[in-house]
Amino acid sequence: MDHLPYYPVRDSALQNLLLTLNSSTFDVVVAWQPAGYVLAAYDYGMIGLDMYDSVTGAEVALLDLPDELRTDLSGTTMLRWSPDGLHLLLFDPELSTVTIWNVSKVS
Repeated sequence: MDHLPYYPVRDSALQNLLLTLNSSTFDVVVAWQPAGYVLAAYDYGMIGLDMYDSVTGAEVALLDLPDELRTDLSGTTMLRWSPDGLHLLLFDPELSTVTIWNVSKVS
């Protein structure tokens, strides 16, 4: 590992997210909007889903989660954008829950 090259993170949103992680944070699900302007990130056990501007790294929205999802999600949780970047889906197969947000105003 000491001989692997270092590549800088060029996405400010991802850089800020990585800086906020600590040793107790292991499971984070991220998804970039198809146009690449917004990064959605969910850290297991949080009460919301954060959205960051990819250029500035600033948080642009915090999406509330339904009560049943405010506990640890399973390791197979999926976070996906619609192809047009107007909707965001969070799916946990273990809980059999699907949450879809209309995020057209964030884009």
